[in-house]
Amino acid sequence: GICESARLVGRESVSLSSSRLPCRICFINKKERGRTHGPASCVIERVRQAMHEMSLVRQLVEIVLGECEGRNVASIRAVHLSIGELSDVVEEQIPGLFHHFARGTLAEGAEVVVKRVPAYVHCLECSNIFAINVKDESSLSCPRCGAYRKYRLFSGREFRVDSLEIEFMADEAPDEE
Repeated sequence: GICESARLVGRESVSLSSSRLPCRICFINKKERGRTHGPASCVIERVRQAMHEMSLVRQLVEIVLGECEGRNVASIRAVHLSIGELSDVVEEQIPGLFHHFARGTLAEGAEVVVKRVPAYVHCLECSNIFAINVKDESSLSCPRCGAYRKYRLFSGREFRVDSLEIEFMADEAPDEE
């Protein structure tokens, strides 16, 4: 069958046994439940994701500009971010959106430097802290005690500004008399 949102871009859905995932929108729409297709082919999903990044980056620019307010800043040269591996953020969209929202501000032309933060969990059985990869089932067990999926997330959902590289205004030279 064809998923309604995939039909908009002329793609057929595929079986659940494929490497593609069920569409989030189709799961919500009961008559389309169980339909699958690649997330990139779902127009609704692509628009939802773009709106998510736009909102985040708009807020990011506001935060960065707010930090520089009243501090005699001439320009912002770089914005250093940490984005967790498990955050629902498409890293590739951040710089372009940042440049769009920063136009005409102190942050115009600033470099966006992204550091990915790996997902670490705290085992509830033995208190071990270890890295996980949600795409690798074997990493979901504690390497110390073997507990499977008995942990609390320690890091990996971050989206934060770590630092700013800024240029201050030159002090005005005193008037010579």
